[in-house]
Amino acid sequence: MKSKVLLLVLMLSACASLPKPPDIDASQRHARDSYLQNHPDWSFKGRLAYSHQGQGGTAQVYWRQTGNQSEITLSAPLGIGSVKIRMNPSTAQVFDASGRLLQSGETQQLLQQVLHVAMPVASLMNGMRAYWPEHATVPYLSDASAGIDADGWQWRYQEWVQTPVWLPKKLETSRADSKLKLIVDQWLEVADE
Repeated sequence: MKSKVLLLVLMLSACASLPKPPDIDASQRHARDSYLQNHPDWSFKGRLAYSHQGQGGTAQVYWRQTGNQSEITLSAPLGIGSVKIRMNPSTAQVFDASGRLLQSGETQQLLQQVLHVAMPVASLMNGMRAYWPEHATVPYLSDASAGIDADGWQWRYQEWVQTPVWLPKKLETSRADSKLKLIVDQWLEVADE
């Protein structure tokens, strides 16, 4: 039943008209890229919905990025509990709420075991902030129906917030029958340690 409700919510959200993307000229894009390049450490609080072949779930998410090291706390509803995932592009560890190591292994495989959905591991850090420095053009900043295709995943940005530069508030990434939707409730600065 829960996966049917999630599927209905995803279908209804796809029918809604897409909001206008930020109006960014070349100098503002350069300033945005410069800011994101010079601030490789970031974090956010939000909500995640994920599905794969009709199965899926939702979770509260707190994400902290330090260089290429991610620390993600997922809190699922209905007493399933929370887990903390520490990962880089090649290896990951999953801890329970008390900090006990539950599993470790290759990032892509481990995330699929935990969430039961494939993840765009190679493009996660760029995709979350809509920071694609290797792309000469950024159509998602001028066309709400446009996005980026990276490593076999389609990234689409549906809503934006300016804090202090334009960052995604609602985004979706999908490949074949796997889909992730994220709503960022708050982008947070990460202080130098």
